[in-house]
Amino acid sequence: MLLSDQGAFFSHVLLSDDRSGKKHLLAAVVGHFVPILWQRMVKSEMATTERIGHCAETGELARYVKRSENIEAVERFETAQSMLALAERRIHEREYPQAVERIREAHRLLNEAYLRATPSRAREGRAFWNHSGTGAYPGN
Repeated sequence: MLLSDQGAFFSHVLLSDDRSGKKHLLAAVVGHFVPILWQRMVKSEMATTERIGHCAETGELARYVKRSENIEAVERFETAQSMLALAERRIHEREYPQAVERIREAHRLLNEAYLRATPSRAREGRAFWNHSGTGAYPGN
């Protein structure tokens, strides 16, 4: 990709793999040309951290993680809170792209904290279904 103040040129078509990464790439390109949109992206990203699993807000998630007594879950949650605090500082400094990165990392950590805090049932089987039949990575 070539990027200037006048436009962006993609030397290849965007393929359908890694949709999330491509969404972030295109958002960054749009933000480059219309910087005011970074504020909307920050707001949108912050909204993703509000509801994790069955927890409707951060306080509920904090209580759920703490009750689990899972040290790794608590560590992930605390790190996510630090990331969100750093994102708030970046927002205050109008460094919106950096704020978006911190919020995305916080969201990932909050999800991980939730999953680590969720106990396994005594008799439980976990599996996944690969509908495409290509394996975890196409071609393997």
